[in-house]
Amino acid sequence: MNIYGKKQYDKLVLILGMMALVSMLFSVCLACVETHHDCQGEDCPICACIHQCRESLRDLSAGLIPAFSVFFIVTAVYGINEFFLPFGKNDTPVSLKVRMND
Repeated sequence: MNIYGKKQYDKLVLILGMMALVSMLFSVCLACVETHHDCQGEDCPICACIHQCRESLRDLSAGLIPAFSVFFIVTAVYGINEFFLPFGKNDTPVSLKVRMND
């Protein structure tokens, strides 16, 4: 049972995807900008922030790699099926729009 309608679900997925993308973008930007900072030693807050950004990027990429792998496998299998099976099993003359004159 889905408490959301199709439109609300699509909006929620879009918002979550955009949040993940923005998080990745800002993490990369912060790590690039603050790479050559004046480090204060063991308890440097900038180093801790860079470490947290690296961890969040690693966690996000760990979830994206299997998702993209499944997407490409499904796409490849579907493409192979469409290439080798151009016509379906249940095609009839009516579904193929064949005119049969007697």
